[in-house]
Amino acid sequence: IGLGARLAGERRPAQWAGVLRGVVNGFLAGGPGPARGRAGAAGTVEAAGVVGTAGRAEGARTIGGIGHRRFAGEPAAEVDAVRALVRDFGREAGQGGSPVPFALVRDVLRERARDVSGEPARLADGVTVAGLASGRVFPAAVVCVVGMNDGAFPRSPSYPSFDLMAAGPARRGDRDVRHEDRFAFLEALLAARRCFLVSYTGRGLRDDAPIPPSVLVDELKDYLALRFPDAAIETRHPLQPFSPRYFLDGGLFSYSRGMCEAARAMLAGEQDPAGPGRFARPLPEPDESRRDVDPAELASFFANPARFFLRHRLGARLEVDDATLDEEEPFELDGLERYRLRSEVWSRMRAGAAPERTEALLSGRGRLPQAGLGRVVHEREREEAEQLERQLAPYRAALDAPAREVDFEVGGFRIAGALDRIGPDGTMVWPRLGRLRARDRIEIWLRLLVWAAAGNGPLEAVAVSRERSGKQYSWKPEPFPAPERAGEQLERWLRAWWRGLAAPLPFFPETSYAYARGIARPGRQAGEAVQEAARDKARAAWLGNGHESGEGDDPYLRLVHDGASPLTPEFEALAVELLVPLVASAEGRPA
Repeated sequence: IGLGARLAGERRPAQWAGVLRGVVNGFLAGGPGPARGRAGAAGTVEAAGVVGTAGRAEGARTIGGIGHRRFAGEPAAEVDAVRALVRDFGREAGQGGSPVPFALVRDVLRERARDVSGEPARLADGVTVAGLASGRVFPAAVVCVVGMNDGAFPRSPSYPSFDLMAAGPARRGDRDVRHEDRFAFLEALLAARRCFLVSYTGRGLRDDAPIPPSVLVDELKDYLALRFPDAAIETRHPLQPFSPRYFLDGGLFSYSRGMCEAARAMLAGEQDPAGPGRFARPLPEPDESRRDVDPAELASFFANPARFFLRHRLGARLEVDDATLDEEEPFELDGLERYRLRSEVWSRMRAGAAPERTEALLSGRGRLPQAGLGRVVHEREREEAEQLERQLAPYRAALDAPAREVDFEVGGFRIAGALDRIGPDGTMVWPRLGRLRARDRIEIWLRLLVWAAAGNGPLEAVAVSRERSGKQYSWKPEPFPAPERAGEQLERWLRAWWRGLAAPLPFFPETSYAYARGIARPGRQAGEAVQEAARDKARAAWLGNGHESGEGDDPYLRLVHDGASPLTPEFEALAVELLVPLVASAEGRPA
C-alpha cells in the first residue's frame, strides 16, 4: 500500500501510533538500535513529512538545565531520536478515543520535536546558566555567581499582612528561605573544581559610593583572609570601560581600541593641568566618510556636542532604562510629562482622532492620572493643542508640505538629506509645544543655512512656541529672517562639527547662546565690561538657580568636564563665531 493511502482518512490516536511505527520501520530499516538503511550516509531523516533534515554533529545545548531537543550525532542517533518520538506518541495515544486526521497527528509530532527537553544539563554541554537555588548547581571546572549584592542574596521574603501563619511564631520544620539560599551558595562553592568567581556591584553608578556585598560574600572573604592572608582574592573594576586601569594594570585587560584611545586622552589631560576637563588631547580624526553630513545629524550634534562625542566616538551611553513601576499614584504631571503628553495629544488631533479615543488610549497607557483627574488633564492639554492649531492655521501649507531634498558640497563636506515643513511660499514653520530653547533656535538657523547654501531661494522661518507672559502662557510666533552669506556661515559650523568628532567641543547651546546675547547687546561697544557681563550670563545658564537646573547638570557634560569650568577663551571665541550672527539676525541688528 502506498504511503499516501496509509496516511489517508481518520483514525484513533492508538491506531495512528501503529501506522507511524510501520512507516518508520519501512523507511528506517534495521530495527531498534544501531540503524542502517536510507538515512545512513546522508544524515537525513524523513518520516512522512514529520521530521525534516536533522543536524549531523550538533549536540544539545542547555541553558539552566533546559535545552531544545535536537537530533544529534551520527545517523544512528538520529534514527533513535525519531523512534523515541514515535514511541512517546504511542504511550500517550491511548488517552484519546476520537478519530483524528493525520494532519493533526503531524502537528502534534512537530510540537513534540520542537518541545523543550527535561533532560538535565551535562558537564560536556558547555555553559549552563541557572538560578542560584539548592540542587540546581552542577559540578563544573568554573562556577560563576553573579549579582551577589546585599539585599539581593540571600533573599528576605516579605509576606502579606493577612498571612496569619507567617505572622505567627516559627515552628520546627517551617521553611527558611534565607537558610536555603545559604546552602545553595555553599553548594555552588563546593561544585567548583578549578575556579569560583563571585561578582557584585561594589560602587554606585551615580555617586561612586561603596555598596556592600551579600553577607555570604563577606563571610567568604573573611575566611579566605584568615586562610590565605597574603593572597589577592578581590579585583576592583573601574566604573567606565575607558578607564586607564584597563590598559595599564596588569590584572585588568580590554580589547577595545576606541576605549584605549579615550584612556590615552584622559591621561594626557591629567598630565596637562592647563587642559580643561578629561579630554585635553583629541582623538584621531574620524574616517573621511564622516564628511557626508545629514542636516538632522548636524542639528543633533550641536544640541549636545559632548553627548554626541561620547556616544558616537567612544560608544558610551549614560542613560539607564528604569523599568520599575511607580510606587505612588500620580495626581499631577511634571513639566517633561506635560510636554510629552501635549505633543501626543496634538499629533493625534492633527491625525483626526476623536478626543474620547485619545483620552482612552492615553489613560490605558498610564500617561494620565486616574479617573476625573486624568480627564481634567487631558481636556487642559487638548485646549492647548487647539490654541496651537489656530496659531498655525496660516502655515498649514508648510506643515503639510512634503520634505525637500538637498544634496550639495561646501567647504570639503557634502550635505545630503531632507528638510521638512517648508511651504511653497518660501516659509518654514517650526512648532514647539513648549518654551523656545536655544537648541531650537540653533536647529532652525542650521536649516536656514543649509537651505540657502544649497542654492535655493531665500527662506524665512517662523517658530511658534508656548511662552510665558506674567502668570499666563500663550502661543507666540517668532520670525527668523533669511541668513546672509549662508555658505560662509555653514562652513564655520561644519569646521566646528569636524573638531567635535575628535574632542568634546566647548559649545553648549544654552550657555553659549547666553554668552552670545551678552556680547551682542545693542548700544554697547565691545569691551571688558561687556565681556564680563556676558560671562555672568553664561555662568548663570551653566550653573542654574534655585528654580531651574543649569546646563552643567547634564551627565555627559559632568563626565567630560569633571568639575572644571568650561568657560574658556575657546568657548567664548566659538560662541562669538557661530552664534553672534544668529543673535544679530533674530534681533534685527548687524552682526
